[in-house]
Parts: sequence; C-alpha cells; structure tokens
Amino acid sequence: GDIWGPALDAIEALISLCVDLDEHLFDGGLATVQGSKCEAIVRLHARACQVSSEILTLLRAGFADGGHARWRTLHEIVTVAEFLLHTPNEVSEKYIAHAAVTRAKEAEEFERRQYSFGYDPIPADVLTEIIAAKEAAQYKFGKSFIKDYGWATEHLKANHGKKGDRTTFWDIESAVNHSRLRNYYRLACRNIHAGYWGEVSRLGDDPEWTADVLLAGPSHFGLTTPSHNMVYSLSSLVVALLLDDPTLDNLVLASALVRLVSQVNELVDAAEAKAGQAET
Repeated sequence: GDIWGPALDAIEALISLCVDLDEHLFDGGLATVQGSKCEAIVRLHARACQVSSEILTLLRAGFADGGHARWRTLHEIVTVAEFLLHTPNEVSEKYIAHAAVTRAKEAEEFERRQYSFGYDPIPADVLTEIIAAKEAAQYKFGKSFIKDYGWATEHLKANHGKKGDRTTFWDIESAVNHSRLRNYYRLACRNIHAGYWGEVSRLGDDPEWTADVLLAGPSHFGLTTPSHNMVYSLSSLVVALLLDDPTLDNLVLASALVRLVSQVNELVDAAEAKAGQAET
C-alpha cells in the first residue's frame, strides 16, 4: 500500500473520470456517433471501463500477470471500438448483427456437449429461432459474414487493401494503428495460455529471486507494465471519442485527460522505483 497506493489511487481516479465522460459524451448526444455506431460504442466504452476496474482490482491485490492478462481484453475492446468509430454506421450494424452468429455457434456447441454434463438440451423452438437468426444475417450480409470478424471483412477489403475472406483481430488492429502494441499483446498472451515460457517468465517475480523460487501468490513487482498499458488503452478510446466531435469543451477535456495520464504514469514509475529500493 505504501509503495503502490498513490499510483493505484490515481489510476482509480482516471477510471472514474472516464466513466463520467461516458455520460458527458453519450447522454449529451455525440454528434458524430448515431444509430448502430452509438449502440456499439457506448457498450464497448462501458465494458472498457469495467475491465479497467477489474485490472485495477488485480493490481491492488498484487497480481501483475493477471492484470496484464485482462489488459489484453481491454486492448481488444478499445481496438474494436476505435475501428467502429472511424467506419460507416453499416459496419457497426454488421458488428451488432454478428452476435447472432456467435450465439448460434455457442448453441450448436452446447448441443454437442450438454449430455456429458447432464444438462437439458435447448428447447427445439428456441434453437430453431437461434439458427434462423444466424441464417438471416448471413443472407443479408453475405457468406464471409459468418466467419470470425466477418462483420469487418468488406470494409477492410474496400479501404485497407485486405485480401481474402478470412479476417483476424490483427487486421482490425492494423487498421487503427494499434499494431505497435503487438509486442505487449504477445506478452499478455503468455499470461493467458499454457506454455513453459509463461511459467518461467512472470511479471511479478522478484528480480532478486533464484530460479528455484516460484511465484505462487501476490507480489509488488511487475505492476508497471499492466498499469501503463491499461491507462494508455482506456484513455486512447476516450480521447478518440472526444476528438471525433471536436467542440471546445471536448478539446479541453481531451487535453486535461492527456495531462492526467502523464501524471498517473509518473506516479507509476515512481512506485516502480520505490519497489526496487525496498529490496535493496
């Protein structure tokens, strides 16, 4: 608490500000974001704030690796939100409609596996409705739509030189210039997937430990990377929203948020230095 308290308190204040800006941006009517785009982005922004609070909770508890794993989710949310922000409303319409595809895949998988756990099958009329919704979306938007990230494929082809019908998150990431975070994304992946490098390389490890000491609980080391990344990602989305409707009020708010981010990062760096000094 003495080491990381001020920095984590500042991060909490930043998250609270971003939640308040949600109300400012959307309840007041964001002129450039209407229809399906508004529906998608307001939900993504709210989810980004919630995931940021989850990351903060993990960092306060001393779980740097868990916090960075949740940052990967935040990065994906923010990247998709910024992609939708800078594309026509029809892309957001497809994004929302794609939920029918995801729901159908989940239902079909459940039907294949539910007997192993003794669950009742999905009622036939409900399953029929779910499959019909997927098929209607496919009929409306085309064959490639039902693939992963199929809601983005046609826009990427028309505007970003994409080839083929298989779209990945990396295509969307590149389209909004977030691919510079790819190395951190890969770093976060090792805290999600099983793999020996993930077992021997932990953010929370004490740098003074030998290879014979394994981290099996909280630590005050390693909080810097997930802190910086979370602050960057959440503020990036909010600043993008503010600058997309560049009224004087929004420009002032964006400038104030950027300054706050700088101050928060300074506190994080100071806490990291203090954590290192505590071991000497």
